[in-house]
Amino acid sequence: MPVLLFAQTKTVGHSGATSDSIQTTLEYHVINGDTLYVDDMDLEEVVLLGKLKFKDKLARRKYLILRRKTRKVYPYAKLAAERL
Repeated sequence: MPVLLFAQTKTVGHSGATSDSIQTTLEYHVINGDTLYVDDMDLEEVVLLGKLKFKDKLARRKYLILRRKTRKVYPYAKLAAERL
C-alpha cells in the first residue's frame, strides 16, 4: 500500500506577502507495521530457489565457485548501494 505525502509551508517574504511552496515529498510503504521509505533506486525482487540439480560435477563446481565469490563481494555491493 504505497502512500505519497506532500508537505506545504507558507513563507512570508520581506513585503509581508505569503506564498505556498512544496517543501518535501516523501513516499513510503507500510508493511506489517514497518515503514519503508522509497528511494530513487529500487532493487528487483529476489527469487529463492530450492535444492538445485546439476548435470555433472563440473556444473556443480562452477556454481559453488560463483556462490562463494558472490558471498564475498555482497557486503561491498551493499555498502556501495548505500553510498550511492
